[in-house]
Amino acid sequence: MISDEVIQAGLITRIKTIIALFSGTSVLPDGVNGVRELQYQADDFQYPNIRLDLESNEYVFDEQERCQLQVAEFSLYIFSQERSSKQCSTIKGLLANALVGLGFAGTNVKFTRLRLSSNFPAIREDERTWRSQIKFLTRVQNP
Repeated sequence: MISDEVIQAGLITRIKTIIALFSGTSVLPDGVNGVRELQYQADDFQYPNIRLDLESNEYVFDEQERCQLQVAEFSLYIFSQERSSKQCSTIKGLLANALVGLGFAGTNVKFTRLRLSSNFPAIREDERTWRSQIKFLTRVQNP
């Protein structure tokens, strides 16, 4: 079984690559360091940023047991502290367009076409912070 941290590392690496392609638009002030796991703990924290939450990682067996597959579900949370939700929604749109249908292989894991399973608009996280969410479903296997 491919462990959670391997899947999470593969996803974060790919998202950082995508963010680097958008660097000309100054999407994140921290650049690729603005992409982390959802529960990341640090003293230095800038907005906007992107957080990944691996929500499930389950085994799937085919009837002939010829291959072992796993299905992973994950969410990307985009946080912003602008006066309006525009920045948060813009970053979410860029990520969704770059990721939907994407299949790729990381160092220790291969992701089959990412499917968008939910798309939540920006809402107030607190009085200063906006949060939007996109949720994906993908099959994962060893490369």
